[in-house]
Amino acid sequence: MARSAFPFGACVTALALAAPVARAEAPAEVPFRFHSPEGFVDAMSSHGRALEPTWPVFCDGEGIVACAFSGEYEGDGARAFAYAKLVPGAQPVTETLLARFARSVATGFDARDAVVHVDEQAMDAIGGHRAGRILATVTASGKTTKRWVWVVATGDAMAMITYVAPPESFDRWRPAFEASVRRSEGAVDAPPLMLRALTKGPGKKGVQVLLWIAKGVI
Repeated sequence: MARSAFPFGACVTALALAAPVARAEAPAEVPFRFHSPEGFVDAMSSHGRALEPTWPVFCDGEGIVACAFSGEYEGDGARAFAYAKLVPGAQPVTETLLARFARSVATGFDARDAVVHVDEQAMDAIGGHRAGRILATVTASGKTTKRWVWVVATGDAMAMITYVAPPESFDRWRPAFEASVRRSEGAVDAPPLMLRALTKGPGKKGVQVLLWIAKGVI
């Protein structure tokens, strides 16, 4: 019997893609929630605006969902602060993705004289889900700060949780910053994202997953 020129494997794949996929009953997702460090003041509240009137302009930036500052001034009149930003389009946190975020930290300042040095870059976990962290020393417009950025996937966005303090006091603040980030809610891993993309059928999510696979992200 003559052998068909159409590969059997391709036929099976085509049928599988064409067939409707049963929707799995997945548990409801926990929305992302940021918990500021103990004793910090909510910069978005009326109390925070009264204490630090120049901050709300910064905190009203696109994607920023939380912003808070310490209740004490540092020696040079600065405050330690923390904020969380959501960037649409979640994807698994990998070494490759973290390296890309580290490069963005180094180029994300408007000041022409900005100098950024990445001190630490490592994979971690928040609530048992993959996360990445980047510690950088940033000098811009004559001021130097330490910026600790945590990256985590949520249901449909990437959360970037950032803590900033002067270099001389960062080690003192670090335990409070870490306690804060580990209380974050709504982190997810890659499998739920894959499952959700497949069960929703063709569309942007499905295409996005295929692109992640092609790029070696997952």
